[in-house]
Amino acid sequence: MRRLLAIAYCLSTVACQPIWFSTDNPFSYTYEDLAGFKIDSTSDQVAEVLGRPHMQLQNGRIWVYGRTRAARTDRLGSYQHDYRAILIEFIEDKVAFKEMVHGAYDSRGEVCWSNDLCLKPMWSSKSGAKDQPENLSRKYSAVTSRGADDRQAKLFRPDDGQCAVYVYSGQGFFTDPVPPPVFTIGDIQDEPVPVGGYIFFQSPPKRLQLAAGRHQEEINCIAGSLNFYQLKKYMATEEDDIRITSVSSIDGKKAINKRQRLLTW
Repeated sequence: MRRLLAIAYCLSTVACQPIWFSTDNPFSYTYEDLAGFKIDSTSDQVAEVLGRPHMQLQNGRIWVYGRTRAARTDRLGSYQHDYRAILIEFIEDKVAFKEMVHGAYDSRGEVCWSNDLCLKPMWSSKSGAKDQPENLSRKYSAVTSRGADDRQAKLFRPDDGQCAVYVYSGQGFFTDPVPPPVFTIGDIQDEPVPVGGYIFFQSPPKRLQLAAGRHQEEINCIAGSLNFYQLKKYMATEEDDIRITSVSSIDGKKAINKRQRLLTW
């Protein structure tokens, strides 16, 4: 009945904007947590303060934590979330960088730390309750780089004796794919590929198997070659309905130059 009354009220006005009410839910991560370990702390010391990370990238060199809170409600009781995300970079198991960022849950954009790494989050909840915190999804969240590794990949010059493979996601018919396609090639296993990122993979000459959802492609990777592939999800409700399409070098380079390199597991 409340929803019907709200709809009737909206129809009787020129413009209907939801009225938001803030909540007193605290953030799950605080600056005191971040101060609980120092530069040069070990990974075990970090885990004592924050627990195990939601994401580990680049063989454990990058740890990422993320959790939302219900920040506000509207007149109908719908919850809107925001979040804090912590990134920690290790060198030889010692903290070399740590920083926390604050983002809007309902934003399709990314948030970036000061070291040129950016988070493209997806969220998961065990309870399903909208007023409860949600954790960063390990399967679908991704981190991109705007740093030297991204610039090097965009030179489009494979290392000597290697072939290069670039994989990116295309726009969906109505909107970006949510959740993003998940892709496998070689030792890159089940990687999320959001629209704003791309995977860069190098290999000595051999036949390579590319897999996404139910679709597989095999390519003969020739030394010095550039190979571009686009992923497309056709049905948002069908997680495995993903197509892998070979793309020309001209179109592939244009697409890659608009995106940032994805860090892999």
